[in-house]
Amino acid sequence: MRSLTKYPSREHATLCYKNTCTTVYGETAQFVNAVIVTITVVVAIGLIAKALK
Repeated sequence: MRSLTKYPSREHATLCYKNTCTTVYGETAQFVNAVIVTITVVVAIGLIAKALK
């Protein structure tokens, strides 16, 4: 698939804890993003279930 920009962006994720941040790229970034999305969905489902009780 061709990128619409001349220079394709590299997928990355920035992880921070207190005052220390690090940026990861490539497959590691995809994994980190997948974990964050999964946690967000689980928390949202939990909050919806709690609200419906």
